[in-house]
Amino acid sequence: MRRRLEDHGHAGERDAERDRGAERERGCELQCQRAPGGQRRGGDHGQHGDADRDDRRDDGSRRDDGRCDDDVVGEAGRNGCREASGRRRWREEAHEHRSGELRRRHVLVGSEEEVSVKGVGLGLRWEFLEDLLAAKKDELPIDFLEISPENYVGRGGYYPAALSRLSSEYSILTHGLTMSLGGNDPLDASYLREIGAFVRDVRAPWHSDHLCFSTAAGAVLHDLLPLRFTKASAEHVADRVKRARDALGVPMAVENISFYTDPGPREMDEPEWISLVCDRADCGLMLDVNNAYVNSQNFGFDVDAWMRNAPLERTVQMHVAGHDRFEESDFTEGATGTIILDTHGQDVPDPVLALLERVLPRTGDVPIVLERDTNIPPFAELMNELRRIRAVRDRVFR
Repeated sequence: MRRRLEDHGHAGERDAERDRGAERERGCELQCQRAPGGQRRGGDHGQHGDADRDDRRDDGSRRDDGRCDDDVVGEAGRNGCREASGRRRWREEAHEHRSGELRRRHVLVGSEEEVSVKGVGLGLRWEFLEDLLAAKKDELPIDFLEISPENYVGRGGYYPAALSRLSSEYSILTHGLTMSLGGNDPLDASYLREIGAFVRDVRAPWHSDHLCFSTAAGAVLHDLLPLRFTKASAEHVADRVKRARDALGVPMAVENISFYTDPGPREMDEPEWISLVCDRADCGLMLDVNNAYVNSQNFGFDVDAWMRNAPLERTVQMHVAGHDRFEESDFTEGATGTIILDTHGQDVPDPVLALLERVLPRTGDVPIVLERDTNIPPFAELMNELRRIRAVRDRVFR
């Protein structure tokens, strides 16, 4: 879960303007080196505009039928509405397919087209961008790349040019950081337009974001905070997922998060709550195996039972990552015991790989992403980590 927004190679805001000229110059060099066939939409994305209108009708009632308001989502939303009947076929046809076979055919708005994104991929980070650009694709154990659009929307120069080159060589999946699907602030129509254009530009088959809230009263909280597991919260999230899907023009998948405090009185357990969200939103699941493991260790529940109750048949993609253990006294004076934080700062540990291997027969051969955000090792070591994950997948599907 612990994903970050890239920051111009860790430069502060005061350095951003100074860096733009250098980015543009390096970007021109990369554009000249691009492989053919990867033409992208011209022009930079604009900055975020005014917030979306509130997601209720004028009479105060909330839409719960999956239809979109034209004045909120615009042309992308109207296109999404025209495809709504195809999406509804997902639930009707699901029972006809064995576990794992919904993952791509149904998430693509009822299309029979098979998506080529499969295997083991890597979450793209700027720390190893140069290594990736310099390497030969057929010598790397990377089937695809996952990116966070927020790191590229509105930015010109080197980084978008580098991504343009990579997207001509690798399939791309997109994973968002700031949609705040559980928040109460209205969805930002400008943000959705920008993300939708970007997702379609890189030809991602779906877009995923987190089952959390990350904004409040107009403030961005820079964290992924948990929601109460209630019917009302599930319906609220599902309504926003449907609105986001219609605005983006591509299917949505939602990710289970790691969290470190009980979000409050619950009406159901988390797997049942996730199932309700996915059912009401008719969306896919972006299953984070490490997040489920971390929560099970911190809160003392059986992660295999959690997986048995989660809607794994809706899984379209998975994340694996490493974590770190800390003494609770590091955070709270006088506290005892240890706590695991989802830092994405270590190799994927054996228990998480073992859990991945137990889960794969139920999800089917969906794409698996390695996330590494901190303490990033040399590129060769990162490639060896991908090979370990690939070996797990190959044992299940050989």
